[in-house]
Amino acid sequence: MTATDWQQIKLWLEQIKLALDIIGGMVVVLGVPFGLWKYLRAVRREQMDREYGTYDALDDKYVAFQQMCLEKPCLNVFDVEDKITTSLTAPQKKEELILFTILITTVRLSFGQQRFQPSNTGISWLS
Repeated sequence: MTATDWQQIKLWLEQIKLALDIIGGMVVVLGVPFGLWKYLRAVRREQMDREYGTYDALDDKYVAFQQMCLEKPCLNVFDVEDKITTSLTAPQKKEELILFTILITTVRLSFGQQRFQPSNTGISWLS
């Protein structure tokens, strides 16, 4: 090979190096914002999944409370009060107190979960 061939190869390799440097810079310039966007999207999705799990668990607890109200209609602990009231026995009074405790605990948990939610979700009671 002659000196001219080596110079052409060297020039060609420098052009390839320059092209790879440009491509590498473009990957960094485009890749960093894209990666940040993907990360923020994943964080938001995880937050929404946690919130849904919380709402779902609270809903299950409230449905269980309503089922207990259906099983014990004489205790009169549901939202709609009976027009005819009967006196309750001591075990029934205890069951009524337990049902009210379950309801209060469910409402308290719901309030606590809402209290610590970020206000930018648009779902919060306190926003």
